Amino acid sequence: MAETGRIVVAAGDRLADSVETLLTALPSPNPERPAWVLVPSRPLGLDIRRAASVIRRRAEREGSPPVRHLPAASGLFGLLVTTDTADVTLPPGAERFAAATVPARLLHADRIVVTPLSGPGRRKGPLAALAAFATARQRWAVRTSPDGADAELAAALCPARFVLVGRIDGVPVVVATADPVAAELVWKAADSRSRESIVAWQAATVQRASELGLGARAASDLSILDVGQLSPAVRSWVDVIRVRIGLPPAAGGSARHTVGDPHS
Repeated sequence: MAETGRIVVAAGDRLADSVETLLTALPSPNPERPAWVLVPSRPLGLDIRRAASVIRRRAEREGSPPVRHLPAASGLFGLLVTTDTADVTLPPGAERFAAATVPARLLHADRIVVTPLSGPGRRKGPLAALAAFATARQRWAVRTSPDGADAELAAALCPARFVLVGRIDGVPVVVATADPVAAELVWKAADSRSRESIVAWQAATVQRASELGLGARAASDLSILDVGQLSPAVRSWVDVIRVRIGLPPAAGGSARHTVGDPHS
């Protein structure tokens, strides 16, 4: 598994090539296990469908177990009726829930969350996409912000790999990480209009995930690696993301690019 805080970025004219590059840079920790591609509720954007297809084709090409695709809309609620479920005890720091119920088939699989990098009106990030496959009864005594609930539910299905797909100036951009906190930070940074890193780190979901030990605890734990040939616009966008999550711009970077809403 990739180390804590490692974020990999790829971009190019072909989305498929970028996804392939990231799968090489962030390989499965257990290639012999089956994989499930977990995606947001339908309708799915074209880029999300393409990314999921690339992941499936690569597994077939390498002789790995078949990759299955599961939208959140038919995820937990459909599987609760048709398949076995399992109760997972959440980390000791979880305060809203003691345990979560998840589809049993996901527990012994490589979980890959494919979700939009950002988008108009999108209020739920990567951890919410993973949390959509878990459910739990709320504790009577709630001592944390309700906005941190997604982080606690997502903990039941961590570790996982996150693939965020979007477009910058029309160019497909793919960001991948095995760190749930890093995934949420990048999503918050891409969706933010503020250049202050404190905005991303103060998000309730980020704070709860960090407190639960799911990933990075500080900006010093983070690193961004860009692979392939990034266009000037995308490289500038990466510098903006770096600043917004508490990292300095890359050498020679300006962090002047205004992040738009990448559609997927």
